[in-house]
Amino acid sequence: MNTKAWLIAADMGYGHKRALFPLGFMAHKNILITEIFKGNSSLEKFTWKTLRVLYEALSRFRELPIIGRPLYTILNLIMYIPQEKENRDISKATPQVYFLKFLIHMGICREITSHIKSDNLPLITSFYAPAIAAEENGLKNITMIICDTDISRAWIPTNPQESVINYCAPCESAYSKLISYGVPEEKITLTGFPLPIELVGEDSASILKENLLARIKRLDPLGEFRSCLKQDIYNELPYSPQNIKECNYISITYAVGGAGAQKSTGIELVKIFKREIMDGVLKLNLVAGKRDDVKEYFINQLVKLDLLKYINILYVENDDSYFKSFNSLLQKTDILFTKPSELSFYCGLGIPIVTLPCLGPHEESNKRWLQEVGATYDYANFDDVREDFFEMIERGKFAELAWNGFVNGEHNGTQNIIEQVNQRSSL
Repeated sequence: MNTKAWLIAADMGYGHKRALFPLGFMAHKNILITEIFKGNSSLEKFTWKTLRVLYEALSRFRELPIIGRPLYTILNLIMYIPQEKENRDISKATPQVYFLKFLIHMGICREITSHIKSDNLPLITSFYAPAIAAEENGLKNITMIICDTDISRAWIPTNPQESVINYCAPCESAYSKLISYGVPEEKITLTGFPLPIELVGEDSASILKENLLARIKRLDPLGEFRSCLKQDIYNELPYSPQNIKECNYISITYAVGGAGAQKSTGIELVKIFKREIMDGVLKLNLVAGKRDDVKEYFINQLVKLDLLKYINILYVENDDSYFKSFNSLLQKTDILFTKPSELSFYCGLGIPIVTLPCLGPHEESNKRWLQEVGATYDYANFDDVREDFFEMIERGKFAELAWNGFVNGEHNGTQNIIEQVNQRSSL
């Protein structure tokens, strides 16, 4: 029987909520969101709103001419991640840590952590503020899920050696950085990122493997890749004629981040692949998420191009519908175009990732990780996309990226996190 726990996320884009959605069945009552907790004081509501507006504004400002780059530099400074260097101690608290400590003393997360304290249940959170505030409020059983391959010092309390917080690291680089920040090894578990059970399957990743087998066939129509790794593929995947889902098109999904940045790139893709989309060779899905402005932008641009009837736009009004709809869409997605956010870890599902420009140092780290595991292709110049894309399909290169993500990524993160929480709760 799985332990019931309090689940707390932050409403900073989709990443922190996406990390908790697969664990939703463990939630005591429901997943709580820091910014909209009903007991928040007026000061806390104002603080969260200000931080969110600043985050979204800086994320979108990169697209602006002239002033975009300087404003993006400000975002990098706010989210600064120190790099490990020989003979350099990076475990000491940074201004980010002291700023968070100041906010906690001013009352941020006070009401939400006081609310959950009385039930004596574990806390699972994907954002550092609730975890550190909960510890200061006396909670002992705290699990923090890391959402990127590298993190700032802000994720760690002032004195990590004395902290009770347990960390779930999505990859080895995140694990290593936690060690460098002074977190004791016994407080860190290399779990992988929590991926949706409906995309993995509860029995030996059965759903994932079935989807991957069909995806590889679509991405390797001439059999170039399969001829090289035929035995390995058949040993890992449930090959049989009935397991191959026939499909005469390749499905591309373009996902806009929670801040709504880079929406114009989705329309650039439509223009690049217009002929193939109209011919039914490619199916393009544009993910607007919950953002009305992005949805309207997509619709207006597609109407101008006379392509509205050819494109699937995913738009919903709440988080629950978004994650369910997005996961359903990924079942049939062959290639995912996205900035290297937490979705980078979805390469573990055997979905090749085409990376868009990074927003922040954590995404730059995610991109490097994707390159290391061999699961991404980066179009430095979108003018070359069309020619390169179909050449990679013919050579089976996207199929190779899908396979590398499956083999070198991690797809059991959800189950690993559940086991860790259950184990610690039984002590």
